[in-house]
Amino acid sequence: MTSHLRVRRPLNKSPGRFVSGIAVTVLMGGLALPAASQDSVEEYTALLREIDNAKMNLARKEVLIESQKAVITDLEGKIQQVPEVAAALTPMLTKFTTQLEAEMDKDVPFNQAERYQRLQRMRDTIKDPNSNLAAKVSRVMQVVNIETNYGYELNAYESSHPTDAGRRFRACQENIESAGCSLSEDMREDMAAGASLSDIESRINDGYYVRYGRMSLAYVDTGDDDVLVYDPTAEGDAQWREARGSEVTGITRNLRVARGEAAPDVLTAPVVKRN
Repeated sequence: MTSHLRVRRPLNKSPGRFVSGIAVTVLMGGLALPAASQDSVEEYTALLREIDNAKMNLARKEVLIESQKAVITDLEGKIQQVPEVAAALTPMLTKFTTQLEAEMDKDVPFNQAERYQRLQRMRDTIKDPNSNLAAKVSRVMQVVNIETNYGYELNAYESSHPTDAGRRFRACQENIESAGCSLSEDMREDMAAGASLSDIESRINDGYYVRYGRMSLAYVDTGDDDVLVYDPTAEGDAQWREARGSEVTGITRNLRVARGEAAPDVLTAPVVKRN
């Protein structure tokens, strides 16, 4: 196929002025392209800039994609190592649980039901084959944090007598008006409204325990005048001895502080020296 290029230079009556443009007609197979203009040149230049910008953006995205591929490859390698890490870590967590239980057995005996239940839930999580490594570690850290915080607080809680559990309820059965029964006002109101003594039995705790971190533990009876101190050097029921002299005043005051009934002050704790 033959192409013909024809250049036509139109005459201009004003020789001092150049013609407005050169009309170029390209004949290719009978198809004529439109004449170029200044606007077309600017549009073409702008299009080239857009193409260059697109190429640069594409190049940056390719670099980003390559870096993401490297991260993904690294993560895939770590994921493949998870089963191996879990297999090595699970026995360590099991051993730690045993050690923690041994420490709790030697510890001051406070909140024992709550603490041993929490320990058992931790042991169950570690043994559970459907529990992932993150859940196991999270449960262990939760227990560790709670046990650690126990050492930094003055705390009081209601529970049964350390050596004669249920004595207050028995006193209420014998004589509801006795000092050993000492029902609270809300309990009396419930009974006046028709509740029986058995209905409120779970609320009739023997007394309060006062805990000084992990350093000391005391007991104040609600119905009687018993104020006891835990002695880890003794055995059996003898581990709870009667408070002596100024210990009684200090323990009862600290009980009020722990319950928010008195302003904090200098605390004195009945400490028993261990062998």
